[in-house]
Amino acid sequence: MSQEKVNAYKKEKAGRRKQIEKTKRRNKLIRIAIWLVILALVSILAGKAAYQHTISQNTSHTTDVSSNGGSSAVAASESSGS
Repeated sequence: MSQEKVNAYKKEKAGRRKQIEKTKRRNKLIRIAIWLVILALVSILAGKAAYQHTISQNTSHTTDVSSNGGSSAVAASESSGS
């Protein structure tokens, strides 16, 4: 029984370095994946905010132009045509 335990320990010890490397590699990949997901979410939120800001500026700009009713453009074309 004792020799079996010794052999099992030696076998475990022989593969320990590979197991530790494998665990470290997996943990590193998990961390990278988590950071990529966080980066993607932040980028999406920032992009959405920038897009909404741009849309709101364009909407207010077109509202200012259309608030004149286009009468100045029509008046200018009528006066030049006469």
